[in-house]
Amino acid sequence: MAIGENFEKYLMYAMPMLQSAAELSAHTSSANDEMIEYTNLLRNDILEAYSRIFQGFKNSPKTQLLIPYAPQSFSLFVDLIYMEKDM
Repeated sequence: MAIGENFEKYLMYAMPMLQSAAELSAHTSSANDEMIEYTNLLRNDILEAYSRIFQGFKNSPKTQLLIPYAPQSFSLFVDLIYMEKDM
């Protein structure tokens, strides 16, 4: 967040990594309380990372760089969290 729109050069690496982490959190087993706790912490960290990236690009002409990642990454992840019963 501190580097703002200069995060652009890391965007093509960070967004797929966040998407992979989100997919991992969707496929974790909720067999025990420790795994549920881990999954919830992972999801919280993913949301925090998305939030910081979006805030860094706030009021920047480069916000359109985030558009390709919005539907597949962020929207699907939010839907996953919304549908989760073990929160």
